[in-house]
Amino acid sequence: MTDKNTLNGALMKLGETMAGNLEAMGVTDASPDDGLTTLARRILDVEPSIKGLNLDTSLVITTTQEIIGLGESIILTSTLRASYDDTTVVDVDLSGVLTGATVKFYNGTTLLGTAITDLNGIATYTYTPSQLGNFTFHTVFEGTENFTNCNSNNVNVTVINSPTSLVLEADKSILSHYDNDNCTLTATLYDNNNTPMEDLAVVFKNGDIVLATITTDSSGVAEYTYNSQGVGDVTITAKCMNLTETYTLEDCNYYSETGTTLIQNDPTDTSYPCDIPYHHEGTEKYMVEFDFTMKTEFRFYYTNTKVTSKGNIIYYGYGFSRDASGKFVITTRTTTTSNSTFTTGLANGEERRIKMLIDGTTVSFYDNGKLIRTQTNDWLTTNPPAYFSWITWGTGTVTVRNIKVKPLQ
Repeated sequence: MTDKNTLNGALMKLGETMAGNLEAMGVTDASPDDGLTTLARRILDVEPSIKGLNLDTSLVITTTQEIIGLGESIILTSTLRASYDDTTVVDVDLSGVLTGATVKFYNGTTLLGTAITDLNGIATYTYTPSQLGNFTFHTVFEGTENFTNCNSNNVNVTVINSPTSLVLEADKSILSHYDNDNCTLTATLYDNNNTPMEDLAVVFKNGDIVLATITTDSSGVAEYTYNSQGVGDVTITAKCMNLTETYTLEDCNYYSETGTTLIQNDPTDTSYPCDIPYHHEGTEKYMVEFDFTMKTEFRFYYTNTKVTSKGNIIYYGYGFSRDASGKFVITTRTTTTSNSTFTTGLANGEERRIKMLIDGTTVSFYDNGKLIRTQTNDWLTTNPPAYFSWITWGTGTVTVRNIKVKPLQ
């Protein structure tokens, strides 16, 4: 027998006392042989209790998905709450979450595992089914001296063969915000036999923003309508289970495939109105692009002057034309007019793809995808808006089509 009057004896007696107290508080596996340091740590295993009260508990379980593909994981989340209904005259009801409690997760009657509730009373369990079929999950809290036991609701999850193919298409790839355009994006899901798959959820996103979750129909199709916002290139993502596809839309301020055609019978050298209805108000970074059948004596302008009738003076602008020798001409109008020639050997009436990249006061010009000039002018930022117009000094017919005005990100 150890003498409790010695240091060792006193320490052993302390260990016995601590182990006994822990056992009395529900820590049944505490032992004096664990050592004082371990026994001190085990104090944290003591569940909080309120003497004299018997608190009711409740569990709610949720799942991240109701249909998953074989081999995918789901996260089961269960929240444990405690409450006390005071039936006395004082009527002080209590409620809150229960932390540090053990929650058991079941599939039917099969125990999957356990988890401890966090500071929000939440216990989570990740499960990966190994076979096809329907699964019914619930959780159980077995209770303590001061908290009643409880079972949660059931959640059902169906495990299916995953789709093997996702095709994402759209009925338009270029939109005009000016014309209130929209497009329909169509996601189609197929299994490994190329058979459409019904009742699967497809999530449509723009970046990190969820646009919609649509369920596939009997043809395996989920559709989402995107409304133009005039924000530039937009990449839409369609996701179902482990499959992801993207589709990039050009969401333009203005777009016209047919553009404008000028039939000119008046050879007077002056300005003429253009029937393109759009004008650009902003000063952000953007591009202007179009296909122009370039003929001698016809100059297409991007200008701050709204030409409403023949002869209106264009004070600021960029003009595009072909000279008599077959050269590509860029005309810059500010307080004076200057012409710069570039590509040679253009046939009269040859169509060229012309693009301007406008970034503040810097303007870059492209001919058929090739950078031909960069210059600095401030009229686009200091004298908006900008319009389309003509200056001609001959007769004939010219066309400008596939006109785009689009923000650049």
